[in-house]
Amino acid sequence: MRGLRVSLGAIAAVLLLAMPALARASPALCGLPLLPACPVPVTTTPTPTPTTPAPTTPTPLVDAGTQYAGRDSFHWYDVITVSKGGLSLSAFDLGFQHGSCGNHQPYYSEFGSSVKHGAVIDSAGKVSYTSGFDSHATFITTRGKVIKGREEIAFTIQFTAGRLVGTLRDTFRSATLRCSSGPVSFTGYPFGTPQAPLHDATTGTGRYTGVTNENASPVSLQVFLPLRWVHNFRIAWRAYCRNGSSFRGTSTFSLVFIAHSRFALRSGGLVPADRQGLYERYHLHLTGKFFINSPDYYLEGTWDWSDVVYRRGRRLAACTTGPVTFSATGPRAALPTG
Repeated sequence: MRGLRVSLGAIAAVLLLAMPALARASPALCGLPLLPACPVPVTTTPTPTPTTPAPTTPTPLVDAGTQYAGRDSFHWYDVITVSKGGLSLSAFDLGFQHGSCGNHQPYYSEFGSSVKHGAVIDSAGKVSYTSGFDSHATFITTRGKVIKGREEIAFTIQFTAGRLVGTLRDTFRSATLRCSSGPVSFTGYPFGTPQAPLHDATTGTGRYTGVTNENASPVSLQVFLPLRWVHNFRIAWRAYCRNGSSFRGTSTFSLVFIAHSRFALRSGGLVPADRQGLYERYHLHLTGKFFINSPDYYLEGTWDWSDVVYRRGRRLAACTTGPVTFSATGPRAALPTG
C-alpha cells in the first residue's frame, strides 16, 4: 500500500504502565491516516562494512516503495520501509521488550530512523545495517534514575516473495551499565496483504468518533489494523465524589493492542505524597469491541476510573466515573461483494 506511512514512536508512553525501565526516548506517533505527517527523524551514520557492488535493478523478491508490518516472537510490532526504487531500505521502526541488563533490570527499547546511506538490498534479497553508537541514549531505572550512555542497533533482513524475516540486536553501554536485547527475530508482510490487512470482517483502519452513552462526552481513536493497535484513544468524562461534588477530565492513551477484535487496558497506581502529605491511589479500566454496524465499522466499549486521596493514611476524598459505556463509528466497512 504505497503512500501509507506509519511510525511506531510513542509505544513507550503506554508501556511505562507495566514495565520499569526504558532505554532511549521515542517521538510521538505520526503519519497514520488523518494524523500529521512525520517529521524528518534524526539519523545516524552506519558503520561501513565490506559489501559486494550495489545492484542497479531491484530484486523481484522486494516490493519497491512498500512498508512491511513486522512482528517478533514476543508480539512486538515493527515497520520496515523499502525505498521507492527498491534498492535499499529508506526507514525502519524496530523495538523489543525482553532484553536484560547487568543490574538485573529488564531492558527494552523502541527506535525509528530514516536511512540515508547503506541498508542496500542485494540481488538475493538480503540487507544488513548497523547504526553505529548513538551517544544520546538514556536508561531509566526502576527508581527513576536516568543513566546516559550509548546505544547501537544492528539488524539483518532476508526478503522473499511477499515476506521478510529478520534478526535484531541492540546494545546499551554506559560507564556503569551494560544492556543487551540478545537476538530478536521478526517476520513481516507488506501492508494490505492478508497477513497485514487494512481491514477485516470486524475492524477497519481509520478514525473512529463517538460519545459516551451517559453524558454524551466525546470519544475518539485511531485504528491501524496491520499492526493491530488503537492509537491516541481519547475520552472525556465526568467523575462524581462522595461529598457531592463532581468534576470533568479527559484521558488519552497512546497505544492499546487489539486481539480478536477487542482491546483492553487495566491499570492502577500510587501518586507519591507531596509536602503536605497528600497522596492518591487510582484505578482505570478500558475495554472495546469492534464489529460492523452496516454500512460502517463500529466500536462499543466501557470506561471506569476512580481515585482516592489520602493524607498521612486518612482518606480525604473518593471520586469515580462509575462504569461508563461508549460507542464510536469508524470508516465505511469493506463488505464482501458478489
